[in-house]
Amino acid sequence: MNIDTIIKILSAVVTDVPVLIEVVEKIIEIYQSKNSPTDSDWEQINALVDQTHKELHSDDNTTSN
Repeated sequence: MNIDTIIKILSAVVTDVPVLIEVVEKIIEIYQSKNSPTDSDWEQINALVDQTHKELHSDDNTTSN
């Protein structure tokens, strides 16, 4: 996993600390295993990021009304 990918992931979840912790733990787990991320790993990370993204947009819509 390259640093650009890690930065993009962290940037997407930085507004939600519990999710950020989950993503960082997952990235550390992958890094320590010295394996490439599996499809399942990516699905888990993407699901966390997608959920945070939806919530962020939902909050934006609520505050702009």
